[in-house]
Amino acid sequence: MTTRNTAGAGVFFDRGLNGIGFRAPEDLRVVQVEKRLLRLAGPDGLVLVLSWLPGPVRMSPRKALSLARKAAARRDLCPWPLPEAWRASVPGYRAFGFSQGASGPGRGVVLACRDCGGVVLAYFLPASGVCLSEEMICKILASMSDHPPGPGTPLALFDIRARVPAGFALASARFDAGFFRMAFSRKKDALFLCRLAPASAVLARTGLANLAQEIFPETAGGSFELSGDGENACQALIVLPRRLFSPQTRIACRIWRPVDRNRILGVMLQSGNPEDEFRFACSHYEIL
Repeated sequence: MTTRNTAGAGVFFDRGLNGIGFRAPEDLRVVQVEKRLLRLAGPDGLVLVLSWLPGPVRMSPRKALSLARKAAARRDLCPWPLPEAWRASVPGYRAFGFSQGASGPGRGVVLACRDCGGVVLAYFLPASGVCLSEEMICKILASMSDHPPGPGTPLALFDIRARVPAGFALASARFDAGFFRMAFSRKKDALFLCRLAPASAVLARTGLANLAQEIFPETAGGSFELSGDGENACQALIVLPRRLFSPQTRIACRIWRPVDRNRILGVMLQSGNPEDEFRFACSHYEIL
């Protein structure tokens, strides 16, 4: 088994979802996104699987191995003495090592936060017989964070950078060529982020207001107005009919084309009082 530093070893990009943040080499692409799972692949194939559970989780070596087997969908994972360099990279966590077979190529670590008891699992896999170097693995582990600083919850996937209002967690995601849509939920509230490309082709077919109602059917019939960005943005505030014994629900929606970007971004928030969090979501949503 050989090791390598990835082609983008000198350039680390932020990645993050649902409060879990880390930095990974440029050429490790996100290939699968689920509620509590990320898979990253390099040029040769799958390299890293990340999974997490909110705390508190009562952790033990046996519990850690059970979680690793479930997340990796492998029954042949065994306890593995964690290298000192790995352990030193994650001082804020209780760390439990595991490997594929007694000395197999797939190796990983279950990290239990000492503060909140939340759990992050990182499973490193060889691709075409090539593993990440120990130095690269330690850099990724050292960048792990489950308590992101600043307001809201940071999101960093593909070319998207955003901060989601506090309390919202990913409910579903769709990533197609030219169209991304992510849904977040918080009790009875719902938040949606979308990204379309190329903007020039999309806007040659329809206007922003019509496009918003295509992407967010809940806004159909709403009155969209141009916002401060002129023809590059429009938004609407829609009050839904009140149901018996239910609080009033409002929908705030904005769709825009960022300056000098051939992309279209959209935000829709459905809540009883969405204005402040809606402004926060829009102002913290951008494209690299």
